[in-house]
Amino acid sequence: MYTAGRHRVRRLQEGRLPEGWSNPGTLNLSPANSYARWEANGSSRAIVVFLKEVHLARVILENWAADPRSVEIGPKFLIRDPMIEALVAQLAI
Repeated sequence: MYTAGRHRVRRLQEGRLPEGWSNPGTLNLSPANSYARWEANGSSRAIVVFLKEVHLARVILENWAADPRSVEIGPKFLIRDPMIEALVAQLAI
């Protein structure tokens, strides 16, 4: 999650090359074991969170009673999500 700075950013992932502005609060999600190349025309500050697959699977099972193998996290680029923003902010304290 970007916390400071605003610049133009591009991400090459899975053959796609979206671009946009990295405003504070914007998020990027990348599935585990995926490759991405980033390009930016300025500096910024961000919080990066890595989740272990076993932890994510337990949370999915306990909170949604779903089979974790049926849940897929797809790549997202410069999105806003108030719930994830609040969670990441609390993790960073």
